Amino acid sequence: MTRVLVVDDDKLVRRVIVAVLTRDGYEVVGCGSVPEALAELDGVEIVVTDLKLGDGGDGRDLIERLAGRIPVVVLSGSVNLSKQQIDGAAAVLSKPFRQAELLAAIRELS
Repeated sequence: MTRVLVVDDDKLVRRVIVAVLTRDGYEVVGCGSVPEALAELDGVEIVVTDLKLGDGGDGRDLIERLAGRIPVVVLSGSVNLSKQQIDGAAAVLSKPFRQAELLAAIRELS
C-alpha cells in the first residue's frame, strides 16, 4: 500500500484529501506544517502539499528538501501554475481541483 503524506494548514481541506485518498486505498498521514511533515516522512512514497502554508513555512521549502527522493504533488490557489514553474514538483493542481484530478496525479506517481 502506497503511503501518502498530505500537508495543508487548512484542516478541512486536509481532512477531505486524507478521506479521498484513504477511500481509494492509500495509507495516508495528514499534517499542517513543514516541521510536522518532516517528522512524518518515514515510509512516505508521495507527498501532497499546499504551496502556501500558514506556519510561516512554504511548500517550496518542503519540495526543495524532498527533491529527487520523494515525488511531490503541489496544490496551489494560483491560476495556471505549472510544474515547470515549481522546480521539483511532480504535478501541480490548481485549487479548486476535482477529486478525479487528485487521484489521477497520485496514481501516476504510485
